[in-house]
Amino acid sequence: MNEVLFRTRGLRKRFRGLVATDDVDLALRPGEIHALIGPNGAGKSTLVNLISGALRPDAGTIELEGRRIETLPVHERVRAGLSRCFQITSIYPALTVRDNLLFALQGRHRAAARPWGTRRAAGLADQAEALAEQVGLQTVLDRVAGALPHGAQRQLDVALALSNQPKLLLLDEPMAGMGGEESERMADLIDRLRGHMGLLLIEHDMAAVFRLADRISVLVYGRVLATGTVQEIQRNADVKAVYLGEEVTG
Repeated sequence: MNEVLFRTRGLRKRFRGLVATDDVDLALRPGEIHALIGPNGAGKSTLVNLISGALRPDAGTIELEGRRIETLPVHERVRAGLSRCFQITSIYPALTVRDNLLFALQGRHRAAARPWGTRRAAGLADQAEALAEQVGLQTVLDRVAGALPHGAQRQLDVALALSNQPKLLLLDEPMAGMGGEESERMADLIDRLRGHMGLLLIEHDMAAVFRLADRISVLVYGRVLATGTVQEIQRNADVKAVYLGEEVTG
């Protein structure tokens, strides 16, 4: 598959004397799960902030479906088809799961009033229920979001991002702070999203990365050291030396 959904070319960001992102070339194919890994301080967070629009690059380009987006503000990138889940869960904790989803859907449809009581209420309600089912929260729609376990809150965060119908979804350490069962549910959810959109997965759980990724890029000192399949990255001597070390790679 040679088609490219998303790419960066020569992406660079400097903070005073520190080059955090150093001429990064990255390409994602439609429908693939592309993992971005690397040691702490490698520049992963900076790169994700550049892609999402939280930071502006000093040089380089960012393209989504061939459209240059590096100068667009965050909300315009969302409209172009790029959504992001942050390391820290971003939900409305005082609202129910259902109302969280309705507010997100309302924003997408640019409704002027609250979704309930409007002519489109039934349609939005159906979409909210479909989103909840997609992420495995259909049984807790009327639970207050802030009272849910951490893993379920992360699932809701993904649902909110999916409400924008993204073409590219950035998942920034989606399994951070989770126990084994929660991580497994999140991995299953990410796996179900494969093929429906491009996913850029930033994750330290290497077992999850090796299970989920179609391809992996390894970032070290702000540069892409290697890109390849799971097997190619596991066999790469340079990657083993600087990141994987003695971890089980088979």
